[in-house]
Amino acid sequence: MPIGRAGMFDKHRPAAQNSHGCSDSTMEEVRMRIWLVLAAINGIVGVGLGAIGSHVLRGTLTPERFGWLETGLRYHMWHALALLAVAILIGLAGEQRSGPALRIAAWCFLGGMVLFSGGLYLMALAGLRSLGPIVPTGGLLFIAGWIALAVYGFSLRQ
Repeated sequence: MPIGRAGMFDKHRPAAQNSHGCSDSTMEEVRMRIWLVLAAINGIVGVGLGAIGSHVLRGTLTPERFGWLETGLRYHMWHALALLAVAILIGLAGEQRSGPALRIAAWCFLGGMVLFSGGLYLMALAGLRSLGPIVPTGGLLFIAGWIALAVYGFSLRQ
């Protein structure tokens, strides 16, 4: 199916009721809003930490620790944008066409930001090298999120 006006953007479609008594379009809108807000919050955190790192911490951290901070910020911002794209796709696709792949991608991107970027932030700022083993887990979540997004893309029909 081609992506177009669907879901919450299609006001002429009759609203089906789900098991909670909410219309599918209402649930789609709520889901999209939640992921959109989470993407925005992650963008704010990434930009804020980037500014602090660049203007306050540059001279205080060792080059290795500053590198960890920069890597965490780079992946954080890219995946905040990926989460934003997924939120928009959820709103455009609607419940019937999005299936679980977009929700899996969103959760994986969010979990990856927490574990990968968050782990690097704690290593850089608090010197907690013991968190090193959780960072690759976050990286695996990023990869899983991209795979889920690809599965969604392959599921679209012309």
